[in-house]
Amino acid sequence: MFSDCTALSRLIIRAIIPPTCGVLALDDINKWECTLVVPQDHIAAYQQADQWKEFFFIERGDFDDGIGEVKAEIATGEDYYDLNGRQLSKPQKGINIIRYPDGTSRKVLIK
Repeated sequence: MFSDCTALSRLIIRAIIPPTCGVLALDDINKWECTLVVPQDHIAAYQQADQWKEFFFIERGDFDDGIGEVKAEIATGEDYYDLNGRQLSKPQKGINIIRYPDGTSRKVLIK
């Protein structure tokens, strides 16, 4: 994996769980000079993991995972649709598709 990477000075790993490598995968890296950068609060896992624990310098990185705030809409009532899949504000005359908060749906005829 890092064959002949003898001059590597910084290795950044974003994995929270230390990856499992082949027996010789990290052998050519000078672990006394190369700084291993891992996700913050996970240094201890790398200090205990085979091969990764051989790095003398292990720093925590503050990686942005690219995920912002996640908001979920809570279904509070029924949703109404026409036969073309357009959402309606309320049931209309004719055939309506009603979708219930539990995810089930049914077709209803409104006269």
